[in-house]
Amino acid sequence: LLLAQVTLGVIGYTQRDSVAAAAAASAQELIRGYPTLGAPGDPHESWDALQQQLGCCGWTGPQDWEPPGTVACSCLRAPNSTQGRPTALPHGRCPT
Repeated sequence: LLLAQVTLGVIGYTQRDSVAAAAAASAQELIRGYPTLGAPGDPHESWDALQQQLGCCGWTGPQDWEPPGTVACSCLRAPNSTQGRPTALPHGRCPT
């Protein structure tokens, strides 16, 4: 078991650049395919949830979104409602 953990650690360390490149390419593809209007599909809903929970926008920043001046609405912070829960943001893209 220890040998397997060490082996996985070594493989993970030596392959970290290729894993990071694959993750970046996947994120960029999600951003390019993000719908302009309407409810997003399953991978985009996961992306929205990730952006809202981590308070981030895009892979490297808002400049990842095309056309310039728009981002996924999940990039924006929803104002808190009177019950202390965040108000739902619209799906699609919003102006920055």
